[in-house]
Amino acid sequence: MTVSSQALTQNAARRDDWGWPVRRDAAAPAAPAPPQDAARDYQSDAALVQACLDDDERAWQKLVDRYGPLVYSIPRRLGLSEADADDIFQNVFLVVFKRLATLRTHTSLCAWLIKITHRECLHYFRRRPDYAELADEILDVAALLPEEVERWEQRALVREALSRLDPRSQAILQALFFEVVTPSYEEVAQRLGVALGAVGPTRARSLKKLETILTSMGVDWAAG
Repeated sequence: MTVSSQALTQNAARRDDWGWPVRRDAAAPAAPAPPQDAARDYQSDAALVQACLDDDERAWQKLVDRYGPLVYSIPRRLGLSEADADDIFQNVFLVVFKRLATLRTHTSLCAWLIKITHRECLHYFRRRPDYAELADEILDVAALLPEEVERWEQRALVREALSRLDPRSQAILQALFFEVVTPSYEEVAQRLGVALGAVGPTRARSLKKLETILTSMGVDWAAG
């Protein structure tokens, strides 16, 4: 998969991990600095699935962390309440736990999860008396879901790489690429406590670090 630096600026990427807009005044992440070889710990979907099948509990948590936001966003997009979305979320991962061994191609994990989630949403709607009225809307959303597979896989990779950056690099990239309203360099400088002239070079260094991590994860980085 190729990740372009332009992809970071797309509106679709300017969402938090649950698919909702990031508040403009949200606090910058305060994650501890990762170890130098942190990127080596990244697992591809295929490796992650195999680790889950080998009963690695940490792998199961990684799987939920990586794709839980996608699963949760689908019922919410269909207008379901948080409580109903939570129920569907639980049902989906229960199905995944029981049927992961039946996944034929481990690299198709994202598409498989979307299919399961949509099926669970359909089960929910079929119990409603107004199902016939909602059927067209549900099908319209379903038609769009396959197009999101690559975007979500790309987002998962970028999020994984971002989590391995030092706190300052995380903060500047989060501010400049992931907020609904991109702050000015003056505002970023104030947040980070740096001189205005340091924002541009810090941005460039942070993107270079991100590129290095993505490359070490086996992701092609397309600049521009």
